[in-house]
Amino acid sequence: MIHTKKSRELCKKLLEQKQLPPIDSLFRDDLFDETCRDLQTRNEARVLRDIGMLLVPSAETLRKLGDKSLGSLIESVNESWSNCIPLDATRLTPTRPQPDYSLGFRREAFTEEQLQRLEPFIGDVFSRSYFAATYRMYFPFFASEAKCGREGLDVADRQNAHSMAIAVTAVVELFKAVGREKELDGEILVFSVSHDNESVRIYGWYPTISVYKTTIHRHTIRKFNFTELDGRDRWATDTFTKNVYRVYMPGFLGLIQSAVDQLPHDLLCGIRSDLGGSENSGLSQQLESQSISAANGLGQMTPDSFGQLSSKRQKPAGDSATDVS
Repeated sequence: MIHTKKSRELCKKLLEQKQLPPIDSLFRDDLFDETCRDLQTRNEARVLRDIGMLLVPSAETLRKLGDKSLGSLIESVNESWSNCIPLDATRLTPTRPQPDYSLGFRREAFTEEQLQRLEPFIGDVFSRSYFAATYRMYFPFFASEAKCGREGLDVADRQNAHSMAIAVTAVVELFKAVGREKELDGEILVFSVSHDNESVRIYGWYPTISVYKTTIHRHTIRKFNFTELDGRDRWATDTFTKNVYRVYMPGFLGLIQSAVDQLPHDLLCGIRSDLGGSENSGLSQQLESQSISAANGLGQMTPDSFGQLSSKRQKPAGDSATDVS
């Protein structure tokens, strides 16, 4: 259960603040029943084609249709998060999320100075990073999965849990790096939607943070069948999703930018001078001792080193950096 008033009020606002639905669609009053009947025995691809964007609208499409406030966002559709550090990173073949739809920030959402501060942690197109899902998408904060069949929604929930655990970890590790992680304790940071041809589950995801351990939790915001009561709530998910984009996103981006502004500005220079054989600076010596691997002039931190850099503390042997529950 969420234990902050701020997150409880946020969920209520995202559910209730009015948004305009599409003018003409398969959810139109005279087409709604037929649309739902047609999808009863169809597969996931058909569900996504017919109603996927009616439940979870595309942020990039909304921008192209005139909502310029969404210009900082970039989405992926069935694209592997190939640049993230997966939860099972120690395995020989770790698994990475590949959401049906996900949303994060494009590079242009950050200033040149902020990108310079992020560069040592993100690297190039082949690097692995806490902060990047793909080379184009930083700090993902929303994902949607569609499934069909008797156990479909449970599968979608598990896939979203994987994606959102990585998304929450990205924000927590950023704030650990600047010593501000306690600001995130108990606060919902990212959101997911699981749906099939008639039901929707909306979740928020938040961390609880102690001295040696971060645990990621799922909070149920709403579960419902959008076909009941003659489709009275058919637009509820569309409304919630648009509110995540328009109401929540600007403040979330500002929160991330405020932490990025506190990352050491000379971090990249220190790493590059080490690679060039120059005399080590104090910061670069510390980074080297924290198991940074450098390639092509860029460094990447391990989970343990990230926490140690920010807090200067040692964790007991065997303690897990991140648990997902």
